[in-house]
Amino acid sequence: MEDLLHRSGEGLPDCERVLLRQFLQDNRSVFSCEGDPLGRTGLVRHCIDTGDATPIRQLHRRLPFHKRVEAQAEVNEMLTQGVISSSKSAWSSPVVLVKKKDGSLRFCIDYRRLNDVTNKDAFPLPRIDDSLDALSGAKWFSTLDLKMLKIGVENVSSVPVVSLPTPIEEQMKVVKIGEPLQRVAIDVLGPLPETYNGNKCIVVIADYFTRWTEAYPVPNQEAATVASVVAEQFVARFGVPQIIHTDQGSNFECNLFKELCKLLGIEKTRTTAYRPQSDGLVERFNRTLEQMLSVYVNESQKDWDVHVPLVLMAIHSSPQETTGYSPNLLMLGRETKLPLELMIGQPISTVVASTTSEYVMTFAQRCEKSFPHCTRPQHTGPKNDKTVL
Repeated sequence: MEDLLHRSGEGLPDCERVLLRQFLQDNRSVFSCEGDPLGRTGLVRHCIDTGDATPIRQLHRRLPFHKRVEAQAEVNEMLTQGVISSSKSAWSSPVVLVKKKDGSLRFCIDYRRLNDVTNKDAFPLPRIDDSLDALSGAKWFSTLDLKMLKIGVENVSSVPVVSLPTPIEEQMKVVKIGEPLQRVAIDVLGPLPETYNGNKCIVVIADYFTRWTEAYPVPNQEAATVASVVAEQFVARFGVPQIIHTDQGSNFECNLFKELCKLLGIEKTRTTAYRPQSDGLVERFNRTLEQMLSVYVNESQKDWDVHVPLVLMAIHSSPQETTGYSPNLLMLGRETKLPLELMIGQPISTVVASTTSEYVMTFAQRCEKSFPHCTRPQHTGPKNDKTVL
């Protein structure tokens, strides 16, 4: 207030400066000072009437890096002051940063498309010449600037249509993993030729740590089918994973799948749109699975679902390049016996546990030996596997 008094009382005699000081103190609540809340007036109410117009949603415009910092700072400031809040509105208008005369940036929102569908108010504005005539003979003039006018005036039933997309680019990061089922990826392979059993797709689930993969033939890739496979076949057999990573397909982004993750306490992450490399683990497995199935299917390609279990057995028994161990050893703690051993003979085991407790100790030793190879920095995940949170 002292700064305002100094600027306003320049040239006034002392007696009038005392009166001005008292006037400012009596009306301090109407002035915006540094650190004070913005406040809001209820003398005038504002309403944006869009009638039955279809909601208009525009993406945020790309900003230069130095402007992103200023825009984010402005958004954070408005969040702190309670001027804006998180919204799920179907309406959205982009942010525009306009340079002021002093070189600073003005935070604006482009509402032109919103204005096009707004029912206009025909109430006439006062004529400028009438306003000037009313000032005839006046010797003193004062100007009052309502700070952040659109925020200071109370809005009635218009909040959904004035939402804005924040100019924050979603952060990407490499997710590190340290144990089985900490993070699994889910994808749907297909559509494939319909089999005799009526299956057209394969729900693929892969564990990032052990490289253990599951493939479930299904008749379709609807959300209900995928959710049923995850809950009744994968979770029921292996337990609940900590994180599920998927693409942005509608079967994974729908409320049914989100509610399933929420019910089971699973964190849901997703890939970058139109970038399959961000889910590279299952994408590579899909190619391998298709190549291996193509060797065994008949000419009509209608029996591929019969060969899936045997193909998985071969994959689970093969050491992975990234870990140096087979998925069987990392997930089950042992190598499985294969039909090939009936032909060439079963290798003689050098360690035979005589009790359950001894087997548990042996199992722990195997895990202690093999797990560090999966947690080394170069094996935290495929190089291009990035996650959008």
